[in-house]
Amino acid sequence: MDTLYIDMGNSRAKWWLSSANARRGQLDYSSLSEGVEAIHRQAPTVEKVVLASVLSVEKTKDVVSRLQTCFAVPIKQCVVTRKALGVTCGYEDLTKLGVDRWLVVIAVWQRYKFACQVVDLGTAMTIDLLDAKGNHLGGFIVSGLGLSIEGLLAGTDNIRSDVGLFDHATLQPGVNTTEAVYHGALLGAVSLIETSFENATRCNSDTKLILVGGDAHLVGDHLRYDFEILEDLVYEGMRLLDNSNLLIDAVPASE
Repeated sequence: MDTLYIDMGNSRAKWWLSSANARRGQLDYSSLSEGVEAIHRQAPTVEKVVLASVLSVEKTKDVVSRLQTCFAVPIKQCVVTRKALGVTCGYEDLTKLGVDRWLVVIAVWQRYKFACQVVDLGTAMTIDLLDAKGNHLGGFIVSGLGLSIEGLLAGTDNIRSDVGLFDHATLQPGVNTTEAVYHGALLGAVSLIETSFENATRCNSDTKLILVGGDAHLVGDHLRYDFEILEDLVYEGMRLLDNSNLLIDAVPASE
């Protein structure tokens, strides 16, 4: 069966086609109908769609409606549950944990079944912790590198926001204002990761450090601890839940 997996983030969606001719791409919400139709042209044999969405309920329903109109196949959705595939969620209110974080920790646990600190370095930087029994211990959320700079520089005229400047950033004090801003943002990210990891290793010295996301390599170059960079963990988590029949029916806007 050809299955289309769609990870609906805040700014755009990523999709993977699970088939003999596996493909992937991105979906822009500003041209949603055209994007869905373009996916359908590339994947006309899809028999099921699986979603993971961090969008609001209403926005998610709108996407579901457009997918149903175009594909006319069952649409399933990943949700956070108290337990799944050996992982126990640490949030009291399950609806408050982003499903993307849940899918990542499930994928990591299924790979290692080991205590881990998982750092997702994207628009936001999230840290999630798993103990050696598969208990999700919660985590931290702060602005990612680019977002932290945009927030700091909002309303200023004399410093430009350019994430490319992080390529030359170090953990040393900046000798001009631009360096001080970018070095400071990098140091903040590195310090939080390392402090959290040091706390985790006090409980379990064998805790693994896992990095994911677009800035993983950039930040990883400045860490003092060994780490592993993994890719496509959201997709991997979606596939694991799908294969274990741990999905719900997605609801369109008309319902």
